[in-house]
Amino acid sequence: MLNFLELDWDPACLDFQTTRRVVRTGSWVQVRQPLDSRSVGRWKNYESNLQPLLEALQRRGVALAQDPGGPADPARRSLLSSCLGPTMSGS
Repeated sequence: MLNFLELDWDPACLDFQTTRRVVRTGSWVQVRQPLDSRSVGRWKNYESNLQPLLEALQRRGVALAQDPGGPADPARRSLLSSCLGPTMSGS
């Protein structure tokens, strides 16, 4: 994501939940929690509703993961693993 946004790496990215900045959103409690894998795959509950979107993305050449709960390819898996650790990346 940082590369896409053309931002430099900052170690604070791994400790985002410890920031002292004010959070003005209904999900402020979630913002203060570290990344975890509790919701991985939860999208499958809505797969039938998402099907038109998935098909539209594929028609436009967007590569989707074989298992959409995980990274689409080994390069992404490696990047996720180096940034988030093996628990979050699924490797």
